[in-house]
Amino acid sequence: MTFGCHGAETHEAQERMRRIFDGVTGKAGTVEQGICLWTFGSMTCPGGAQGFDRAASTIEAALRAKGINAFADITSFEVGDATYERGDGGILKVSAVVRVKITLNGAPLEVRCIDGEPVTWID
Repeated sequence: MTFGCHGAETHEAQERMRRIFDGVTGKAGTVEQGICLWTFGSMTCPGGAQGFDRAASTIEAALRAKGINAFADITSFEVGDATYERGDGGILKVSAVVRVKITLNGAPLEVRCIDGEPVTWID
């Protein structure tokens, strides 16, 4: 776990990833919360049913890109180190941009988290 002077931002990104996968795997929280966290960075989806549908499509497409076709296909996950990249993310260009290492089904991956924006893979 990396803290330094941006410890709050890195910790929050790690928690976001943990809550996403806790939710979609049924470990804790709800599937709906995990879906909304992936796309919007919040526990609820703005925009009602349309916002939720958009969020669900976003996370499903992202997971399919990594060979995971359904939430039930996630047999294990681990959230690793996070690294602060820069502070110019988001619509207003003031949000922290944080890289988080994760492991899904034994495969090491890395994502980029920006508050209020969808999680994206780093290839």
